[in-house]
Amino acid sequence: MQIRLPGTDEELPAPETPEQQELLQTVWNAFASTSEWPTFDWVDRKLDREGIDTVAALAQLPDGLMRGLPDPSRPIPQDDSILALTIAGAARCNGSSDVVLLFLALMRVLAKTEQNWQAGPGGEKPNLSEHTAIRRLNLMPIQEHTTLLLQARTLAQFEPGVEGHHIANDGRAWTLKIGRSIRSFREVSDIGAYWRTREALRSPNPVSPANRGGGSPEVLHVALSGSPYISDELIAALETTTTKYKLDKLSALARELNENYSAGHPYASQMLLRAILDHVPPAFGQKTFDNVVANVSWGRTDKAHVKKLRDTRASADDVLHRQIRQSPSHFNMHDMPPRAAINALLQALIDRLSGVEQ
Repeated sequence: MQIRLPGTDEELPAPETPEQQELLQTVWNAFASTSEWPTFDWVDRKLDREGIDTVAALAQLPDGLMRGLPDPSRPIPQDDSILALTIAGAARCNGSSDVVLLFLALMRVLAKTEQNWQAGPGGEKPNLSEHTAIRRLNLMPIQEHTTLLLQARTLAQFEPGVEGHHIANDGRAWTLKIGRSIRSFREVSDIGAYWRTREALRSPNPVSPANRGGGSPEVLHVALSGSPYISDELIAALETTTTKYKLDKLSALARELNENYSAGHPYASQMLLRAILDHVPPAFGQKTFDNVVANVSWGRTDKAHVKKLRDTRASADDVLHRQIRQSPSHFNMHDMPPRAAINALLQALIDRLSGVEQ
C-alpha cells in the first residue's frame, strides 16, 4: 500500500475515473519494474485484456499527469510512442512513495548544488552526477538505492530547473545539467508544495525564462490544446546555451513550429520541422540528417526517435514539392511525428553543444 504523501490530495491533478487510475497504475508498474517507460502498444494491449479503452482514458485524462498527453492533435498515439508519467502522475500511483520522496530530495540537492556552484576556468555550468547525488543523498551503493535514484532522476530530468541530461553506461551513469529556475525548489519539502511551485514557474508571466536568460523578448508560447510541441524548457536552453554555433535561427524555428502546431496548421508545421532537421546536422559533425541518424552514437530510445524523424521527411517532401492536382490533399496534424522525437533530438543537441557528453 502506498504511503500517504503530504499535500497530494489538495495540490495535484487527479484521475477522474477508475479507468484513468488504472492507466496511470499500469504505466507506473511497468516503470517501477524496469526503470523504463512502456510503449502505448504494450499498455493498450494490457488494458484491453482488462476491458479498458486506453484511447478513451488518455483522451479524457486531466492535464499534468502524463508527459505530453492528452494530445488532441493525435488522439491515438503511435504504437511505439512512450507513455511517461509526470511527478504528479507518479504520486497518484500505489507503490510510488519511495521514489517520489527521493525525487523531492534530489530536487533539493540540485537546488543546493546550483547555489554553491563555482565554475572552473572553462566556465562549466552547474551539474550533478549520479556519484555525487548518491553521496549527498546519503544513499548506500546497493542495487535497491541506485534503482530508486535512477527512477527519481528519470522523473526529474524534464522538470523545470533541469536543462539537460547525459546518460551513459546503458542508462546507469548519468549527469543532470542545472538551470537557475531550480532555485525555486530549495525549500520544497512535500509533493503538494513542489507542484504548486512548479505550476507557478510554468504559468505565463510578463518576464519569460527567455528574457531572464538574455534571449528573445518574445513571450513563451504555450500550445492552447496542451503541452507545446517542442518543450519550452528546451527552447529556453537553446537561447542560453553557450556554443560556437549561433542558435538564434534554431530557437526561432522551434517557436514558429510551436505556434503553427498549436494553431493546427499541418503544412507550415511539416515545413518548419523539415527546416529544423536540415538545420542541425553540423552541430552533430555531419552534413545531412541521414548522416546524423546513421553516424552519431545514439542510445536505443533516442535512436528510435531520430529514425522516426528521418522517416517523416517524406511527408515534408510531399508538402513542399507535390504540385497541384485534381485529387484533394489529405494532410492533417495526425501526420506530424510524436513530440517526444523532436524533443529527444534537441535535448541531444543541447547536451552535445554544452559539453555534457564530455
